[in-house]
Amino acid sequence: MFAYAEAQTTTAAPQATEYLITAQDNRTSLFEMIQSLKENHGI
Repeated sequence: MFAYAEAQTTTAAPQATEYLITAQDNRTSLFEMIQSLKENHGI
């Protein structure tokens, strides 16, 4: 499991999105997760 915390510009508590990677995940779902991170969080 790894967590990705997006930088906040307000005084609100940081929002952390956790992505759970299990043995059941396959290469396709991992690729889709990475693509989602790139599109939504600009990494």
